[in-house]
Amino acid sequence: MGLLIRALEDPARPFNLRIANRLFGENTFAFEHSFLEWTKAAYGAALEPMNFKGAAEASRSHINAWIENRTEHRIQNLLPASSINADTRLVLVNAIYFHAVGKNSFPRMKQPRRHFISRHPAIMTSGPCTTRANFVPRKPRE
Repeated sequence: MGLLIRALEDPARPFNLRIANRLFGENTFAFEHSFLEWTKAAYGAALEPMNFKGAAEASRSHINAWIENRTEHRIQNLLPASSINADTRLVLVNAIYFHAVGKNSFPRMKQPRRHFISRHPAIMTSGPCTTRANFVPRKPRE
């Protein structure tokens, strides 16, 4: 998967895809080495040690800044205030930013950005457009 992610993020592709995968772990907690190696190899998600116990809010700000930087400043403040505290041991980040030009573009309009919260643990942000976007699972090929 790490190789696939790097291939998809290739700047030569006709779309912009940024995948931010990382583990942020309490620096006093002992994580299994095999788990860390697997997540790094499979998802490109290395562990970054954090001081959640002593600096929870600073850790949250650092994680949000990392996500924002990794997603071309499009995903901001993913972790809300007080979402990390001294009891936090691991934050697994998987944020995806995708941008492509479609076959038919929508005219630019002055429309505020809105957040759409799905039933699944994801936040989808809509930019200026006039139609609704539906996510439909693909049918398996027969």
